[in-house]
Amino acid sequence: MKIRERTEHLEKTLSILSDSEKQLEQQVKLHIHVIASISHDIRAPVRHTSYVLEYGQRLIEEKKYDSAVTLLKQIRQAVDNMYNMIDNLVTFVKPEVRGVTNAVTQVNLGELINNKILLFEHIAAANNANIKYEIAGGETILTDPKLLGIIIHNLIDNAIKIRYGNTLQIYIRRTPSDLHLIFEDNGPGLPAELIRWLNSSNSEEDSFLPAGYEGLGLLLLKQISKILHVDLDVTNRPGATIQLIFRGQ
Repeated sequence: MKIRERTEHLEKTLSILSDSEKQLEQQVKLHIHVIASISHDIRAPVRHTSYVLEYGQRLIEEKKYDSAVTLLKQIRQAVDNMYNMIDNLVTFVKPEVRGVTNAVTQVNLGELINNKILLFEHIAAANNANIKYEIAGGETILTDPKLLGIIIHNLIDNAIKIRYGNTLQIYIRRTPSDLHLIFEDNGPGLPAELIRWLNSSNSEEDSFLPAGYEGLGLLLLKQISKILHVDLDVTNRPGATIQLIFRGQ
């Protein structure tokens, strides 16, 4: 009897260790991807900012002050966005965030989305992008505002940069039991492989993008949606339509 109990105890211990090893492996893969994405999402914009500042200097030397002021506003917003992107990365990789979020509260959706749109005001203008949102002022959901804010930030960023002159619509639809927060653009849409990955419930695929794809925005979307217990429904119509489904709200 004691041998059987010890065997069962050992099997349980080995099972726990195996699960812990898988979680650690997924975290390592994710952190490697985060580090790699810094080159794609942060280093390149910083280098571009250097070139733009040089162009701004020429505008001032040529006494084209109105153009220089407009350019400086765009640079300031680009730097603010890079700061927010870095802050998102730091927030996301914190060990406590990778577990269960404790910052759940009633979030005003219209206010949160409007604040994020304002961060992209000048960049959207430079890309001739149009961002529209149709959300009632009193619309609220129970969630973590910081983590949801990271998702919204990245979805707006992706939509206005995917092509010149893109239009992004943000709106909600309610069912008797759920709330759908929808991001719909008129761009070229997402590749089929990315759509399949985003809609997949296979947890083993969560920590890395499909081969050949870079950037952190969609990876954060998938990872944080899982943390917040938000379902994803991604389609092309023909532009990308991404639905965040909050069950029971």
